[in-house]
Amino acid sequence: RTLLPLSNFASRAAWAADVDAVDWTALEDAYGPADGIGAMLHDLAADDSEVRRRALDRAFGNIHHQGSVYSASVPAAALLVRLLALPEPADRAGLLRLLVHLATNDPRERCLGEPPPWTRATKAERADPEVGAFVATWEAVLAAAPTARALLDDPDPEVRLRAAFLLGFLTPEATESQRLLRRRAEVEADASVLAALRIAEALLTRASGRTQRPPPPLRDAPADAVIAALCQGASADAVTLAGLRALAA
Repeated sequence: RTLLPLSNFASRAAWAADVDAVDWTALEDAYGPADGIGAMLHDLAADDSEVRRRALDRAFGNIHHQGSVYSASVPAAALLVRLLALPEPADRAGLLRLLVHLATNDPRERCLGEPPPWTRATKAERADPEVGAFVATWEAVLAAAPTARALLDDPDPEVRLRAAFLLGFLTPEATESQRLLRRRAEVEADASVLAALRIAEALLTRASGRTQRPPPPLRDAPADAVIAALCQGASADAVTLAGLRALAA
């Protein structure tokens, strides 16, 4: 089992109590009053895998719905980050996937298009309820960075892949994350995880405003095109642009 930072550990009972301490009826999800979000979070921590699966489906309809987040998404994201860091979370891969969507709105669009605009939101933009919900949700997810970095060494390749992808969007944590992404890439044997590690590092490079030479090809045409475009930015060469056009087609 992956050893996570001790500072992340908390008892499941304390986490459950904090879920119940939130006045969910005062918040909103995609369908109005968020009075069912507390129960959904408890189900995400359930022992029964089918209960967890249904709860994850509900989360993608309630606190993240068609690219939108809501006032209830903010405390829910913070509690999901804490659940991920518990010693024995029920489904780390599923939680990481949900956190990626909460942080980005649409992760695929953020890879191929612009970075999330709310990462540099002004005070006036934050005052807008819709933009403010995105900003606050993203900021809540930022706290997952130490856990996601520890999970780069998880024995489950899907967990490693999703942890890497999440780190690619947690830009304030870029320096340490890039170092660990590169270190993991040196020993990673799973081709899909290696692609995620490279894409995550390239996302952080783009977010910094820098450009760099792309790493050696992975022989995975779509991943190589995305990685090269992220590394080269506006100076992307003809081969990279042709690869992106093929991927778009």
